[in-house]
Amino acid sequence: MRTLIFTLFISFAFLVQTCYGQTILITKMSKEMPVTRKDKEPMCFTTDFLENISTEMFQNGNPKYIWVDLVKDGYVTAGDGLGYNLYLYHDSKEQGGTIAIPEEIQQEYLKKWYLFLNTIHEPAQARDRDYLHLFSGVLCKDISDPTSDFRKITQPELSQMNLNTRGELRFLQEFVNDGLAPLDKPLHLAFGNKGYYVNGTRMNPIQREKYAALCKEIYGTDYSQYNQGIIKSPEEDNTLGNEINKYKQLIATTK
Repeated sequence: MRTLIFTLFISFAFLVQTCYGQTILITKMSKEMPVTRKDKEPMCFTTDFLENISTEMFQNGNPKYIWVDLVKDGYVTAGDGLGYNLYLYHDSKEQGGTIAIPEEIQQEYLKKWYLFLNTIHEPAQARDRDYLHLFSGVLCKDISDPTSDFRKITQPELSQMNLNTRGELRFLQEFVNDGLAPLDKPLHLAFGNKGYYVNGTRMNPIQREKYAALCKEIYGTDYSQYNQGIIKSPEEDNTLGNEINKYKQLIATTK
């Protein structure tokens, strides 16, 4: 992994110098979930095979590449059916987790993570930490099968991981493009199964259909279920124009 990281980072020294990654924590669940998946035929992977899979996923903008690296380096066991929580802290030293990773190895993972964020134009400074979760671990067949969901990534998945700044920007810009909200006022939203409201005004059926599809594409749901919804009530000085400019500036820092 060290050779790969050195090759990847040699031309991105400026990026590494401006990031202050501190800690990686991994928590491994002690018990299987009630409904869990298991490999019928666990596989033994070579280091080169896993490194190639990780590189492919990395280049395809799939943040789950990091789980392949963790399997390769022996910190996560493929096919064990146990859940894992992974925390990457950007600006603080943290203690905890159930899997010990030497500090120098943590820094290698963080450096590669920052390069990944830059590759997908996702600003590291937009958050204080990143969080990834494997509900019931990763199966060997998830890694080996190019068509598995694990080897793919969707925009809703990125949103769930808080890695979709461009999607957030697109969502806000649509309200301006459609004349639904002015730039110089805060944007108040209330989307749910009882209707979609923008600044207190209910969307008509055509508008609702468009934004339901947009929410589905970006967030993975149209918020039509009883227990789902978006409520956005910003401070009065936080105008829609300010929010859009904030996202544009963050994205610009990665280009």
